[in-house]
Amino acid sequence: MTIDPVCKMKVEQDTAPGKSQFNGKTYYFCAISCKKKFDADPKKYLDPNSPAEPMHRMNKS
Repeated sequence: MTIDPVCKMKVEQDTAPGKSQFNGKTYYFCAISCKKKFDADPKKYLDPNSPAEPMHRMNKS
């Protein structure tokens, strides 16, 4: 289990709807919308002081 860096939800790596590579590390996402946000600005979401994004609708597209 890992944490989605965008919304801070727990994610099973084997069943995560999305994943991205950044600086040699793989990040897993609960939804494609979180992956898209991360891909647009990964440093924002990797900042330890970054708050969780508001809850999103469970839209996987």
